[in-house]
Amino acid sequence: MIYIFVSHKVKDFNKWKEVYDSHNETRNEFGLETTKIFRSVYEPDNIHVLVSSPSVETFEEFSEKSDLKGIMEKAGVTGEPVFNFLQLT
Repeated sequence: MIYIFVSHKVKDFNKWKEVYDSHNETRNEFGLETTKIFRSVYEPDNIHVLVSSPSVETFEEFSEKSDLKGIMEKAGVTGEPVFNFLQLT
């Protein structure tokens, strides 16, 4: 099991959340699970999401096959998201 900590800015949190939630079934099909969603206290359009995945390869397959880039654009993500791949030690 690995974790992906994704950080990005959005135009509108409510729109982003609506699109994010609508993509939940697809994440589940790949064994991904949202652990936490964070918003910056001082910049509420800065979103940070912690997701678990069976492996890096599974997340990469999900990203490619689910058109993650297109989904993020639809959700109003601005700029390049930052993906940090983490493992428990």
